[in-house]
Amino acid sequence: MFYRNYSGGLECFTRGGITFSWVGLIGVVIFLAIAVTVVWMLVKQSKRSHVNLVDEKLEMLYVNGEITEEEFLRRKSIIAKK
Repeated sequence: MFYRNYSGGLECFTRGGITFSWVGLIGVVIFLAIAVTVVWMLVKQSKRSHVNLVDEKLEMLYVNGEITEEEFLRRKSIIAKK
């Protein structure tokens, strides 16, 4: 079963005496890709919710008559650019 210089089929996974697992490396890459995607989505959602809050506050100022329609449109266009 085991012959001289036969390591049980692991010779293709060893490099310099250190076991090197491609499966482990692929797992780490997939995990990092998922983590980066989740963080990116959370940051994007946070920015979107902040803009929604600013829009709501601006609309309330306009509805309550604290700013004119021209001022409302000017501020809204500034917010849209960001």
